[in-house]
Amino acid sequence: MAKSRTHHIGRLVTVVLEPGEPLLASVAQVASSMGISFASVSFRANLSSARLILGRRRYTRRAHDPDRVSFDDGREVVGNGHITQSESGSVEVALRCAVGREREVLVADIVEATVGDGATLTLVEGYAAA
Repeated sequence: MAKSRTHHIGRLVTVVLEPGEPLLASVAQVASSMGISFASVSFRANLSSARLILGRRRYTRRAHDPDRVSFDDGREVVGNGHITQSESGSVEVALRCAVGREREVLVADIVEATVGDGATLTLVEGYAAA
């Protein structure tokens, strides 16, 4: 279910996803139906399962060999990302989150995820995520 309100920096949209919904596809569907072609995203989600690609070490900023990780035991994650519109007109969603692993915090790109107990995302239209 999506709620929308006007904000001085652009349209601010809160998206609440129900358990079992695919995270990326649901966000893309909401953005497309609301005519959002470019937005920054911040979120907190309980994911029942996910496939992630681990990237850089957050605290050292040194390159880390990309590593794929999956889980199906449910986890709460926070993160950010962006929504863009491709040249073909389709809406593309890129989200990343912080993942703790063996005394380090890594940033991971979300490849696929299913919402567990729920997810809340905030979209700010027209602004890129930092």
